[in-house]
Amino acid sequence: RARETLTSPCYGKTLAGSLIALKSGKRRVIYSLPFINIINQTVDVLSRALGDRAVFGYHHLTFKWSRASENEDLERKLMIAESWDYPVIVTTFEALVSTFLTSNNAYLKRLHNLANSFIILDEVQSIPLDYMYVINEAIKAMAERLNIKALYMSATMPVRVENTQKPVDLKPNRYRLVLNEVENPISPADFASRLNLSRGSTMIELNTIASAEEVFNETLCE
Repeated sequence: RARETLTSPCYGKTLAGSLIALKSGKRRVIYSLPFINIINQTVDVLSRALGDRAVFGYHHLTFKWSRASENEDLERKLMIAESWDYPVIVTTFEALVSTFLTSNNAYLKRLHNLANSFIILDEVQSIPLDYMYVINEAIKAMAERLNIKALYMSATMPVRVENTQKPVDLKPNRYRLVLNEVENPISPADFASRLNLSRGSTMIELNTIASAEEVFNETLCE
């Protein structure tokens, strides 16, 4: 299959997904993430595992905050950033999706380097579901025309990641939500007296700190 999914806890997911990608035999791994802080973290993890010369991190602040030494070849770094001609690229969802869904010349410079690559979309649950259908169709097209493979990774995989024409409409099975309507406003003390705390841990959200403290104190007395 051209597209696989990996649902895993946060720890070990980066290396597990990267190992799957490296074993695929593709010429390049493109690892995409939603946020700059975890992009830098992923670059650090993969650099320690594969070596600094194998991994290149790219986002819109790559050069703005650079503290490069005088001996660093910035022209070469810029060329890599524009072309993605490198064994492992760690980048943003925006940069990856823009590469195959826009006609901007700046992105088209690296389109050919998606060919025969393994693409990882980590933390895929952060992509809005109304975008996922388009991304899925683009991945399918690139699998046929550019010989790519893709892996969707998440600790909380969206229910409809494989069929994202509709938003998620299933209720999670981890929590039970009970709504009790109150006809007339009541005091925090009266509210506390109606609570049933015998079932275990209970989360209560109130509008003010004072009312929260009053309910808390009333429940302690019970």
